[in-house]
Amino acid sequence: MLNEERLKGIVDEAYRDITVRDWDRNVTIPMAQAVVRYLAVNAARGLHRSQRLFAEMLATTERQNKELEDEWFSTALDYKIEWERELDRRKRSVSSSVSSISSVALLNPIFRFGRRGRCRLSVASRYRFAACPSISGG
Repeated sequence: MLNEERLKGIVDEAYRDITVRDWDRNVTIPMAQAVVRYLAVNAARGLHRSQRLFAEMLATTERQNKELEDEWFSTALDYKIEWERELDRRKRSVSSSVSSISSVALLNPIFRFGRRGRCRLSVASRYRFAACPSISGG
């Protein structure tokens, strides 16, 4: 219980707003952001300790973001592959009738890559459904 109270105190302090000078004006930002900003400024000024710490923080953050994006992309790709297999199975099982396929909303994920190689997923439906405008697409 005591440990949880300490952690809560640290988190509360990290997100407490403080006012800092930003060129010609004052801005209010969380304490954690002010610390990172100060560290980055000191790194830019040439302080070796700040440079090392800032580089480590940046590398760790970028690595974690990359792992999360890779995991997300893998999940989306698995989803697409499984639906393609299911569609192929349905095509083989239905001799001349297409009714079982056309009555199901078939979602087709489209992968797009944005800035910094980040993957985005849009979902387009092959069929329009008046009852489900949120999934209807072209």
